Amino acid sequence: MKINRKTYYLANFILLFVVLMISFVVAMVVTYNDQSRFVTEKTDLFTEQVNEEFDSMLNRINTTSRTIFLNEGFQDLTEEIYSSSDDGILQIYDHFNLFLSMDDLIKNALYIPRNAEGVLDGENAVIYSYGFDYVFENISLFIELAESEEYLNGKAFFTKLYEPDGKEMPYFALVRLVIDIRPTSYFEKMGVGVLVFNSLKFTEVLNSYAMALDGLSFFVTDGTENIVTSKNFNEQTFVSGRNYSKRVVLNNFDWNLVGVFDKTFVWSGIKDNFIWLTVVMLISSASTIALAIFLKRRSSASLDYLFNTFSKFKKESAIAIIPQGDDEEVNQVISSFNEMVNSVQTLNDQMLKQKNRELALELRNVEYMLNSLHSQINKHFMINILSILRSFIYCGEYDRAKKCIEDLSDFLRSALSIEDTGTIGEELSMVRSYLNLQTSRYPNIEVEIECDEENFDIEIPKMILQPVIENSFVHGLQSKKGKIRVVCKVRPNFVTFFVIDNGLGIDQEKVKLINKNLKENKKTEIKIGNGIALYNIKQRLRLLTSQKSSMHVLSKKGQGTIVVLKIYRGE
Repeated sequence: MKINRKTYYLANFILLFVVLMISFVVAMVVTYNDQSRFVTEKTDLFTEQVNEEFDSMLNRINTTSRTIFLNEGFQDLTEEIYSSSDDGILQIYDHFNLFLSMDDLIKNALYIPRNAEGVLDGENAVIYSYGFDYVFENISLFIELAESEEYLNGKAFFTKLYEPDGKEMPYFALVRLVIDIRPTSYFEKMGVGVLVFNSLKFTEVLNSYAMALDGLSFFVTDGTENIVTSKNFNEQTFVSGRNYSKRVVLNNFDWNLVGVFDKTFVWSGIKDNFIWLTVVMLISSASTIALAIFLKRRSSASLDYLFNTFSKFKKESAIAIIPQGDDEEVNQVISSFNEMVNSVQTLNDQMLKQKNRELALELRNVEYMLNSLHSQINKHFMINILSILRSFIYCGEYDRAKKCIEDLSDFLRSALSIEDTGTIGEELSMVRSYLNLQTSRYPNIEVEIECDEENFDIEIPKMILQPVIENSFVHGLQSKKGKIRVVCKVRPNFVTFFVIDNGLGIDQEKVKLINKNLKENKKTEIKIGNGIALYNIKQRLRLLTSQKSSMHVLSKKGQGTIVVLKIYRGE
């Protein structure tokens, strides 16, 4: 009896479907209990592991807070906050940097001092790191909570940070009222110490464990509100009762960590496995049937079409998409070939884009170098120096003229070098030559360079300090009297330069705008030196070192300015 082709296909697929369904039902009954026990054990295990990681991070933050603020040396330094010297502030920065530069969990350190009347003074708060706006906006919250009855004994506490409109920020803060531990003033209330850390670090831990098991989610609560949750947490699932949950109490802040597994995922996990098996078997069977039909129905015309089309490519320099014909089996081959052609073209496009990106980076570096040279060696500077040199010669001051020529030669040799980088020693030597040239013009300006010689061989980007120093001469010390200090501090992962002047200073609104634009990589109309933008200096730092390099400005109107350049030097 001749069987219709459609009947043949239908009978094969029905038989395959029945076999798969029987296998699916039997396997589901057998494996459901095992799957339930497996997800329960995994939920318990992952919740305990999250608990260990949270406690580790919170203990680390709490320990750092105690080490930083409950420290006799630090408490001695706080006495210098209201003095006219910058040394106390710089030493506090060094104290903060010693701990925070080696810990990527903590973002900011803040100390709010008490003034002479014993009132917490938020306006003179000392803040370390960059991105200060969101910290400033919460200083009043820190003060209010620290002076509440519950925390007057110096107990550390947790708080969220908020925007002016009340919206939560993605940051937490560990706050404590600092208690004096020095024998002469033991247990007196001092200022408020704050460590700010990113809540996303905790969210990442929850998300990483939640992703390890479909249907698993986490949340942390203090009993009144959720502190942090995993990305997939659903409140409705938790209250619906169709879940298994594991609750543990953290050792910090009386937080509760809850791991929640949605039981509907037990069924879906089993179903997905067997459906996938069914699909694979269907595809395998269908492929076998298709292959048999292909072998049976293949015609010479189809083979000729493919042969002639591929033969054309042997004579051409590039391959192209093949148009499809009427034969279904041949079209399957053509479709696969066309997908390959598209993949090759996509790969070529990606390689071209990558090459263009590399060229663009090289051009940007050249552009920054040219901008830097334009600022550093401009005609006004050269004319002024040559005029001073001529006056030395006319006045018979040949020794000073000789020294001026030597300094100018050293400065131009460094500035015109094509190298992108140099050592700290070379950079400070060039800076010293530049300062000698400038002080020959402005003898009433005192200059000072501080750096340990043991760090002179460390490599850094070249010519990054001179534009900042020139800004101090041109804008900070317009009266041509005062002092400029260049301080270099080296830590395991960073080289930090401080360029300090006691000149006119900058008002706080402009300082906030400068630091905001530097943080967000925005160009600003506020310039330094002879036109090179702060943005360009920071971008060149990051281009030649790392995105972890940074730059920010500290200033008080009428007191002076500090420009801080942090150069990342690797792990």
